[in-house]
Amino acid sequence: MSMALPTAPREPQRYIVDRILTKKLRRVLGTRRKQWHTRWQGYDSSEDPFVPMAQLREDVSE
Repeated sequence: MSMALPTAPREPQRYIVDRILTKKLRRVLGTRRKQWHTRWQGYDSSEDPFVPMAQLREDVSE
């Protein structure tokens, strides 16, 4: 009988912001929310997502 080895918990993948390109307002659940067109460090323009500010602030120390 073969047993699977336990796997270590995975850390969430983190990205470093290279620069903010633009912003847009998006309607979410009846409210307008800002999203930022973000360039990640080490990635090209094909990987530029729109990211909510709350997600960008998760790793920022005060």
